[in-house]
Amino acid sequence: EVLLLFSFQILYGYVYFMSGVIITLFIAGLAIGSFVEKPFGKGSPDHKFIRIEFLVGIGSMLLPLLILILKPLVSFQALGQFILFIYTFLFSFLIGRLFKLGSGLKKGEISKVSANLYGYDLAGGALGALLVSGILLPLAGIINTALITGLFCLLAAGNVAARKR
Repeated sequence: EVLLLFSFQILYGYVYFMSGVIITLFIAGLAIGSFVEKPFGKGSPDHKFIRIEFLVGIGSMLLPLLILILKPLVSFQALGQFILFIYTFLFSFLIGRLFKLGSGLKKGEISKVSANLYGYDLAGGALGALLVSGILLPLAGIINTALITGLFCLLAAGNVAARKR
């Protein structure tokens, strides 16, 4: 989400005006993704989780390409913004679906699993925002930060796949 906000700022220069729209689309994507039950083909929840984590990684790594594609379209603001809004929604939809699948993979008493996942989500969100905004973006820039984020997602997908073998 932070990278998407910075991408909008780079392209259009007025992120504060549109941040409400971007955040709303991101949260809507998370919510709808967590409610959808059957996308991403057949297979076990483990395999679906791996496929979606892989897609999130690829999506993160494609953000720099999207910025490069949209940069010449700056004069066509409505089109560029629409494309960025669709990307934001689809990306967050995948993350919502990933969270739903991940919570289903965790075994145990539902209240404990929910409490643990909520705590992990909060800690991960705080750590991610701190690392991205405070360290990675200033040191590596938006392109490398997106690539690093995507790489971590691909490594996570590979880690889950290796454990399931």
